[in-house]
Amino acid sequence: MGSRTVAALLLFLSMALLPLASAADDLMPVPTRVTWGEGRLSVDAGFAAFSSGAADPRIEASLGRLLARLRGKTGLALSAARTKEARLQVKAAAASAALQALGED
Repeated sequence: MGSRTVAALLLFLSMALLPLASAADDLMPVPTRVTWGEGRLSVDAGFAAFSSGAADPRIEASLGRLLARLRGKTGLALSAARTKEARLQVKAAAASAALQALGED
């Protein structure tokens, strides 16, 4: 086998294996703990986000930014739900410090 054939074969194999990369590779910053599930998170008129656990203004602000971005991209009237039936649920074990610190998560 020539060197060009080997190089082409290696390129093909690397491209074929690319979709097998972990979903965590695409998530930045990486949270302390993530529970991955099967399926998709559909964003339609019934989409809502909910935070539970410790009250944290950073989480509420980030959910607000997320919903604003989704509204802008989809044109849907999305809102932060106050129900546990929301499709996106963020659970905070403890509130963050007033000033963010390294390793806080």
